[in-house]
Amino acid sequence: MSRTYNIVCDDCNEHLWVGQGKRIYGGDEMKAFTKFLYNHEGHALRFLECQDVPYESKDLSDYE
Repeated sequence: MSRTYNIVCDDCNEHLWVGQGKRIYGGDEMKAFTKFLYNHEGHALRFLECQDVPYESKDLSDYE
């Protein structure tokens, strides 16, 4: 199974799937990534593998 990657905003409890395996998405997906970055400017953002747990008390399902 391929590793999947997300960017998460801990301030807003939101995440965006941005890649899989060794590929970060581009093209039309890049528009969503750019929008996410601008909407969360100045927030606590992290890039993580989907299996990583953002906080001990949360998992990715706690994020929108």
